[in-house]
Amino acid sequence: MGTTISSRQNPKQLPPSFMFSIMFKEIILEIDEDEEKSIHNLMTHCHQHKVSELELKRFHSEYHKHSAIWWYSDETFLYRMLNRDLRLLDMEGMTKMGFFIRKLHQKIEQFHKEPSATYEKQLTVYRGQGLIQEDFDNLC
Repeated sequence: MGTTISSRQNPKQLPPSFMFSIMFKEIILEIDEDEEKSIHNLMTHCHQHKVSELELKRFHSEYHKHSAIWWYSDETFLYRMLNRDLRLLDMEGMTKMGFFIRKLHQKIEQFHKEPSATYEKQLTVYRGQGLIQEDFDNLC
């Protein structure tokens, strides 16, 4: 969940939105719910956000054939909606996508833990942080 730190904030103090997003993530990852019911609720939510019937039918019939990473990287409506919800910190939208977020998180964790012949060293994952120009200049 993206956060931009401005020069008016104490750089040693985390913004409330960041702290809230961390707590929200922990809650989302701990929820244990019926997957079929969650898929139905997500499809209802997507229908309300004008996702095409064709995309919804494809998702419903093919969801279990692919991993969450596949669905996310295929740039389906899931990719668009999740990125929008994360960017806007739309808690309702992220809650509706909670089961998908959990599956995506689990798969990323699994890949990170699995030894791979492809990677000789530890895999490092980076995430960006937005800064205003003044704060960036102060880092140097």
